[in-house]
Formats: sequence, C-alpha cells, structure tokens
Amino acid sequence: MQKLSTTKHIIYISIKSLCGICVLTPSILIFITFMHIKNLNIFDINSRSVEPILNWQPKNNSVIYNNRNEVIAEKYSHFQIYTPYEHIPQHFIDAIISTEDRNFFSHQGFDLWGILRASYQNFMSDKKQYVQGASTITQQVVRHFLLSKEKTITRKIKEIFLAIELEKHLEKERILEIYSNVFYLGNGTKGIAACAKRIFNKSLDQLKLHELALIAGLYQSPSSYNPLKNPELAKNRQTHVLRSMLMNRFLNKDELTHWTNQALIYSEYHSTYGLKSPYFIDYVISQTKKRLGLNSIKNLGLKIYTTLDPEIQDISEHSIKKTITQNNRQRHRYENLEVAMLVTEHKTGHIVAMIGGKNYQKSQYNRAYSAKRQPGSVFKPVVYSYALAHGAKWNDLIYISPLNLPGNYKPRSAESDYMKPSTLLRSFYRSINSATIELGTQYGLENIIQHAKKLGIKSDIKNEYGSILGSSELTLFDLARMYSVFANQGNLSEMIGINKILDMNDHILYKAPTIAERTSKILSKEVAFLMNEGMRNVLTHGTGKAFKHLSYYATGKTGTSNKSKDNWFAGSSDYYTAITWVGNDQSKEIEGDAQGSTLALPIWADFMNAVSKYWQSYPDHIPKGLVALKIDPFSGKPSKHGIPMWFRKENAPQHASAEKSHNVQNFRAPYIR
Repeated sequence: MQKLSTTKHIIYISIKSLCGICVLTPSILIFITFMHIKNLNIFDINSRSVEPILNWQPKNNSVIYNNRNEVIAEKYSHFQIYTPYEHIPQHFIDAIISTEDRNFFSHQGFDLWGILRASYQNFMSDKKQYVQGASTITQQVVRHFLLSKEKTITRKIKEIFLAIELEKHLEKERILEIYSNVFYLGNGTKGIAACAKRIFNKSLDQLKLHELALIAGLYQSPSSYNPLKNPELAKNRQTHVLRSMLMNRFLNKDELTHWTNQALIYSEYHSTYGLKSPYFIDYVISQTKKRLGLNSIKNLGLKIYTTLDPEIQDISEHSIKKTITQNNRQRHRYENLEVAMLVTEHKTGHIVAMIGGKNYQKSQYNRAYSAKRQPGSVFKPVVYSYALAHGAKWNDLIYISPLNLPGNYKPRSAESDYMKPSTLLRSFYRSINSATIELGTQYGLENIIQHAKKLGIKSDIKNEYGSILGSSELTLFDLARMYSVFANQGNLSEMIGINKILDMNDHILYKAPTIAERTSKILSKEVAFLMNEGMRNVLTHGTGKAFKHLSYYATGKTGTSNKSKDNWFAGSSDYYTAITWVGNDQSKEIEGDAQGSTLALPIWADFMNAVSKYWQSYPDHIPKGLVALKIDPFSGKPSKHGIPMWFRKENAPQHASAEKSHNVQNFRAPYIR
C-alpha cells in the first residue's frame, strides 16, 4: 500500500475504523454529521425511537419441576436465565466496564475520549484488524434492539444519537441489566446467568472472579472465544479482561497474578428435555398451553410445579425395561409391541408416573394419554360394582352357557365353564364373559353405561352389548379414574398432573383445586371394599394367580381385547393405582399366548413388587357391617373348604340353601332344547 502522510493516515485509519468497528474522530464526526444529517433525520429522534428498549421485558426459560421441586425439563428457544441488576456480581460489572466501556457511569450515551483512544489503538496496531472498538455499552444496546449490524457511517451516527436519547429515559443500572441479559454469548445461551450455567454448570452467584472475567470476554466475539471449542483463545481473552481490570484499578498486581493462574474448569450443561419423563413432560406442556391459552411456553419464564414422583417414575420405567428384556431373551415377545403405563396416587388424584411408549426417541406418541384402546375385561368391574350396589351378592349364582344376543353377537367363554353354575365372585375372578353379559343385561345396558360415567370414564361408550365386555375404546386415564374409586373407598379424586403455575415474578397463573374440591363420593365404602376383595381373588384364584403373592397388598384385573390386540392389567395398592397396556399401534392381532396375564401383568407385578417397600402391610379398611364367610365358589353355599367371600351382615347366607340365580333365558333360546 502506498505510504500516506501522517494526517491522511490518521484520517484513513479513522474512516477504516468507522467502517470496520465504527470508530470516529471528532473531525470526521462533524464532517459526516453535516453530510448525512438530512438523510438520517437526526432531529426526529425522540422517546418513541427507543420504545422497544424502554418496553423490554426479561425472558426466562420455562421450567418444569417434579413433586420434590427438582427441575426435570426446560423449554426455550435460547437458553436464558434472567438476572436483575441487584443480583449481577460486582466483579462482572467491573470486568465488563474495564473491557467494554470504562467511562460508562460518566458519559451520556457515547464516549468521545473512548473514540479517540480506540482510534489511537487501532492506528498504532500493525495488524490488519481493529484491536479496540469505540461503541459504549449504551450504543451496543441500541444497536442490538434498533439497528442492523452493517458497518456504515450512517448507522454509526444514528447509533450515537439513539444512545443519547436512551440515556435520557433509562438509568445506567437498567441499561447494564439489559446489556447483561440480552446478548448472545454462544452455545445457545443469552445473558450471563445462562452462560454461567451452560459452560460451568453453576449458578451465577457461585462463580469466582476468574470465571466471570471469562464470560465478560465473550461479549466481543462469543464464537471466537467459545471456551468449549477454543479454550486457548478463551483463556487469552480472559487474561486480557483481567489485565484491563488492573489498568482500571479493580485489581492489584497480586490479585491479577492470583486470578490469572486459577484453573478454568468447564462442565457443559445440557437440558434434560426429552431425557427425563419425556411423555409426562409433553403432557404437562400441552395442559399448560391449554389452561393458559398459549401456543408455546418457550422463554416465558413459567414455573410449572407438577405431581410427578421421580422415584415412582424410575420404578415404572425400570419395570418395563426389565420385563421386556427378560421376555425377549426367551421368546422375543415384546419386540414389535408397544407399552404404556400410568400410575396415580388415588387419594390425591396425583399423576406420579407416566410412560407413553418403549422409546421416546423413536416415537413421541403418548399412548398413556392420547391413545384409545379396547379395555376388554378390565371394564368388567363397572358391571359388577353396579350389581353389588343394587343388591347382588358375591355368592349369587349364574348358570354358564353360550349366549346369542341381538345382532348375532355371541360372546365366548372358556369351554370348561359352560353348562355349570358359578357364583358371581368366581365368574368375576375367572373373567367369564357370558356371566358378565347376563349381569349387565339384567341391570340394564343404559344403567351400566351411566355408572361407567360416574366412575370417571369420559370416553364415549357405545350403546351395544359388546361394551359390557369392553369393546368401546377407552384411555388409560379413563381406567385410572375408575380403578381409583375402588381403591379410594368409593371416592373419585379427579386426576391432575400440575399443582400450580407461576410466572417469572412468582405470581400464580394457575393453581389446582384442593383435594376436597376435586373429590366426590361415587360408591359406598362397602361396595368399594367388596370390589377390592373381588379383585384380590383375581390374584389368588383367577387370571392373575401366577402372581398370587401380590394379593397381600394389591388388587387388580386382567383384560384382553378381541384377538389379543390390547392386553391389560389394572389395579391398585393402598397408595397407587397402576394401569398397564401392551399392544401395537396398528391394532393388529398378536399371535401366541398373548393376553393381559402374560404381557401386561408381569410389568405391573414387577412394579408392585418394587414399590411394596412403601407399605408394611395391607391396611385394615374393612367397613363396619361386613363379614367374611367361606363359600363354595360353584354352589354359593357355605363350606369349610370354600373361599372367603364378604357380605353385609343382613344378607350373609345363614344356611346351605342356594342363593339367588341370575338367569336371562331368552338369550339362551338358540342353545336350549
């Protein structure tokens, strides 16, 4: 390059600085202002020009907590943690002022001496780059909100005048607060607190001076000085910041040596979104958006406190993985099947665990919340609870035979049960279809459907006989509500996943109704107890007897839909109601010995075994006025070799005569000669 005179060189460097990093000497400033004043409309700048900055509202990650107030997920477009000025460490303020704007607290928007100093530093540098800028912190804020990043004289002059205007309306502390929170600092973060969390995995108040100096150094170029990618350059920049603090008398030489020699230990933080309880998190987000009328919860600073119990969630996930692994080693039974599980605390209605599928990374479809499946025999407690509530007894007899219902509907039962009498209890724990149909038709299909709605089933139930055997598709939520009524002494506590939602300033946006407000009486304690004892027999004598030991503290019911498309086990302990489903999304037939007792029950049983440490023994909730007698399950008569059945004292069998027989002869007409 041709050598220039000193004066021309100064002018050249000043203009070059202006175009590159916008440094202006006073003479050029006067000249350029005169040349551009008409085009810039400088005198039109007023408070409206800086309104976007005046109206700035802080942004925060929206954070989701479990029932122990531990963070389980965050939602954001950029990782942001708002820090008000009073919580910004003084060491950071000292560091950023030393490197970015040493006269920040004394100038009125732009720094004339800073411009001269930057011009001189750039002139003296023999590098083909700009070693020091001249934009004040206020100018940088203006540029961020109001101007493009183009390096032109026009933009620079407008930036200065807007900065002057901004300082008429905002205090220095507010400007520095905005500056500290809005700038991108690399690794997907905005602001100092988010940067501290991302690269050190610490809160801002945990950082030492040498760490704060490193963050202050990122403001010049977060990509160049990214410590996770360019640790040497980041260290050099941090050293420069510390030396600037020495020059500005924020450090002495001994302190400079001490902090320069402190090791920078990085521990990159990653959000747990999609890793911890992902199906539950998706459910909570959808419920939050629905309740607050939002399209997104990103960066709104919401604090969402949920009912999820991390230990119960872990046990649920482990039970599924363990059972699938063990069975796949033997017969590859679960390879092409999906799994869903929902666990609630039935006394409170709290959802404590939710698994919507085997692998969230492969499929985000939430089968625990969104899917509707045929419940099969897990619907039968609806029928039996209605009958018991309206005078039926467990030792009432039903004669088992084939049925032919209107519409040529022919429900099947095991051939070994046909042409035999059976008590209601035996019909229930062996899940005999024809007995359930008889009972349902005797008490009325419409009554059964209305009773199902009272028990908490919100999905539509078809007005057809197949619904009595569970042909109408339901959700896991429907079944969890229903089974919780039996476990909770006849009370239905409406299920919730969110306790409360707060905004960034801890104002309550939503608070769940109290347990009392959400709880209603559905069944008498006596009927609820009778149903629990009926489901206990499923484990001791019926379709779940492979896990008989669970009957000491849990009760439940198997269910298998037509062609084993959907396989269930639903039941409760004294504290938890757990619904388990195994099937496929295509609703295809599952071959082999697939049924609720072989696919869903092992998962449910492993879960109940694991959580049994929460109970010392099954609690005594026997309502007054109930008695237990040993009854022959076939004849319904008292027998010392029978099984325990519970009755109200006033209608307990006193002698060996047969009890009431439930017969609906017109449905058997095609079979009886």
